[in-house]
Amino acid sequence: MSEQVRELRQRGATVIVIAGHSTGANAAIACAAYGSEKVDGIIAIAPGHTPDRVESRQAIKADLDGAREMIRAGKGGDHALFLDRNQGREEISDMTASISFSCSDPVGVASMPLSASKVRLGLPLFG
Repeated sequence: MSEQVRELRQRGATVIVIAGHSTGANAAIACAAYGSEKVDGIIAIAPGHTPDRVESRQAIKADLDGAREMIRAGKGGDHALFLDRNQGREEISDMTASISFSCSDPVGVASMPLSASKVRLGLPLFG
């Protein structure tokens, strides 16, 4: 996201607000928290995706551990089938170990409470 923010600034944008709905709201918060380029605001519509919640961790623990092991073995870019939870539904999705892990790590960038705690003070966040 930082590259896109830099490009928009170079093209003359003076105000940049990142917005998202559901999982996208979570992503908007994470982009503002971890992006190297400053944004001017966040709009988080019906934020969703909560891998930090206990029930989510228990349901995906085996896949999270498997993805972590693939990453440690240097196979983070390899595809595999992983459990994906959304709105209480579960399905198996084909994705890379790195993507699965980043979406499911309870203490990673997908954790809204953790990301929100890293958003710079005073940044407008509308939700």
